Amino acid sequence: MPICNQEAFLKDSLKSLFSQSYQDFQIIAINDGSTDSSQKILENYQQQYSNLMIINQENQGVSAARNAGLEHIAQSQYVCFVDPDDVIHKDYLLDFYRVATATRADIIKNQNILKFTHSIPNKFFIYSNPKTFDINPKTLKIGCTVWSFCFKTHLILKNQILFLRNRIMEDEAFVFMALPLSRKTVIFKGSPYYYRQHPSSI
Repeated sequence: MPICNQEAFLKDSLKSLFSQSYQDFQIIAINDGSTDSSQKILENYQQQYSNLMIINQENQGVSAARNAGLEHIAQSQYVCFVDPDDVIHKDYLLDFYRVATATRADIIKNQNILKFTHSIPNKFFIYSNPKTFDINPKTLKIGCTVWSFCFKTHLILKNQILFLRNRIMEDEAFVFMALPLSRKTVIFKGSPYYYRQHPSSI
């Protein structure tokens, strides 16, 4: 999770992560030179939750922050991304775990993205059976924001896939680098990722 001056939304995001029905995961939070209370909020949560890792660095931008997090994923089987102004449904990670266990896919995409501005919608879709697709990134018709995907860690580390710095839509570039290397990509509609729209959205 890349964080830079997100005190207005960070607690909501962290609360949704620590309320997950699936509990066997680690959160890597990169404080990218925040000058507000974001670091203090992270430290307060770290006192309560042992699975929160905090990395503090000078401000280098969202790509550098995500890359700093990727340096610490070697012990995990999969890696997902969540932005600090967004929230996830309580079963969001559980649904990814179910699909990963059933399919052993290299890349998994959750198509259930709900946009909101203020209050979190009370609407969600029930987990449905996943489908496997032979995806050609050049003709891909699905959204490619990185936070809607779950990647097998081995795929990322083996191929040294990183976020490109100083580039617009760097998360989509990351996805397009990963997709051609995937032996199996699964798309499903699970519990939602709530994408908050506001003027300073990541």
